[in-house]
Amino acid sequence: MNKMTYIYALVDPRTQVPHYIGKTVQHPPQKRLKQHLLKPASEELGVWVNELKTINLKPEFKVLETVPLDADWRAAEIYWIRYGLVQGWCLKNRASGGDNYPLELLAKAKPDDIIPRLIYANEDTLSLLTSINCYIMRGKRAEDNTFRDVLHQVLLLAQAENTSQFIEIDQDFHNHILTNGIIQLGRGWRVPLMKKQNLVGGEFLAVGKPFTINGISIAGRWDKAGWRMTIKMYKKTSELLDSLATQILNEQRRGYDNVLQRASELMSKTFDEIVAM
Repeated sequence: MNKMTYIYALVDPRTQVPHYIGKTVQHPPQKRLKQHLLKPASEELGVWVNELKTINLKPEFKVLETVPLDADWRAAEIYWIRYGLVQGWCLKNRASGGDNYPLELLAKAKPDDIIPRLIYANEDTLSLLTSINCYIMRGKRAEDNTFRDVLHQVLLLAQAENTSQFIEIDQDFHNHILTNGIIQLGRGWRVPLMKKQNLVGGEFLAVGKPFTINGISIAGRWDKAGWRMTIKMYKKTSELLDSLATQILNEQRRGYDNVLQRASELMSKTFDEIVAM
């Protein structure tokens, strides 16, 4: 049984420039080329394939990365698409990779623009992240950026781990939470709300997990590809998340679940420290 996911490129045999990045679990992965020739994944890809056919050529198939079963293939696919765009490859992809966000919209977005990201992670990670989101946003308007600001700050903190900047950024994050008065993560099941005034103003809420708001349990959605949820975040936060998830650690990519789990742990640590003050 094949246990690998292959990230591949379709390459122009005349220039050796990739024109498409994709993933396949077929073995051998070259079987995917035949499917592209019969039914291209996009109109632009079809035009290029037909252009090659008129001169008796076809795309070359090149494996870019082999992803083990227990690793995050989405991080690998997104890495190669982002890398290709930076290199100026003539990519015919319509979407940005594993999250399926339209590349055209991504290119137009400015750093502080808000974009939806489809995030895949395990159920515990998504449940915890959703609980933080819901309680930070409880009673706030949909356009309020409190959660987006916290998420960006904590990803900066995660990025700074194992560097000399970590202590300084950790203190900045601590002060940000003190200033905005967010929450403290409770332990156990459905811990009653507990309010505690901070020194600056606002209040902290301690909550259990899993939890229920208005009788609806929120833990993300399951499909055949895994647990997923959509989060609206700044484009700059989206790019920071991609940068962290696509890092190589222990010979494989860090992955979105590990990054979001670590971000949740760092938030929890800060909230616990503040509530204990």
